[in-house]
Amino acid sequence: MPSSSLTLQAAVAGLVVVAVLLTQLDLLRAFEVGEPVTLYAVQSFFIAVFAAAVGLQRGDAGLLVIAALTLVVKVWLVRKLLRAVIARARVGIVIPMVINVPLSLLIGLVLTGIAFIAAQPLPLAGQFLPRSALAASFAILLIGFQVMATRQHVVTQIVALLTQENGGFLATIAIAPGLPPLVAVLILFDVLIAVVVFGVLVRLLNARADTATTERLTQLQG
Repeated sequence: MPSSSLTLQAAVAGLVVVAVLLTQLDLLRAFEVGEPVTLYAVQSFFIAVFAAAVGLQRGDAGLLVIAALTLVVKVWLVRKLLRAVIARARVGIVIPMVINVPLSLLIGLVLTGIAFIAAQPLPLAGQFLPRSALAASFAILLIGFQVMATRQHVVTQIVALLTQENGGFLATIAIAPGLPPLVAVLILFDVLIAVVVFGVLVRLLNARADTATTERLTQLQG
């Protein structure tokens, strides 16, 4: 009969899953453009902790390398690049909202509930609570779409897309922790390329329309 005792690493992994989901919900509360960037860095830090906890439990040095690379690339470098985009493009500070914060949080909670209900029937079990991790990943994806649809600042929408990648990364580590480090490095490299490309697009949008919101994109014709 398998042991039901909860190890320290598994407990940390479970708490980190909750923290990652809470940072995603906090995106819906952000008013200023710098807040989503900070929340992304915090969420990525928790992702790195989750990868390290799983790596320690499994004795997998590859996951520890992935955790370290996540800290360097997502927590430090991507945050620095996004803040540079905000500073150089002189974008507006306030995030335009299609839906106010209380209603956004309510919708976010409903989407989270849907994600957990959808993940519940899946036949998953393991030391690192993959069912809850998978449900949290689904919720992160759904809330990411919600942020992109209801927040009209380009930087906020970029961050929402990056958090969706975090959600997929979380699910991958929880369900298939034997991910080769080379694959993780390629994913992180893709994230960097995406941030650089989005940064150029933000500067072009700001130069042509003197704004970084999507409200005036329909005017950029011809």
